[in-house]
Amino acid sequence: MTFASQVQDQQTELVQKAKTIHEKIMSIDSHNDINTSNFTNSLNYTTNLNTQVNLPKMEEGSLDVSWLIVYTGQGELSARGYKSAHQKCHVQI
Repeated sequence: MTFASQVQDQQTELVQKAKTIHEKIMSIDSHNDINTSNFTNSLNYTTNLNTQVNLPKMEEGSLDVSWLIVYTGQGELSARGYKSAHQKCHVQI
């Protein structure tokens, strides 16, 4: 057996061990940004798009939990600014 084949076997074994661990644990990603301005009614986070985060990719990667952040600028720091940001957030969700 050559050194290269031994290294390849070790890498294959390590990847299999990692896959086994990944299947047994709860996988959590605590920071996922979804840009809703890229979405339409037929193209959105449920579609396997060329975006970093979408449901098909999460399922393929066995992601169990995802925190999704809705960012919206608040504007002025007042009750009126907060209300505006709150409304924008709910439109995006």
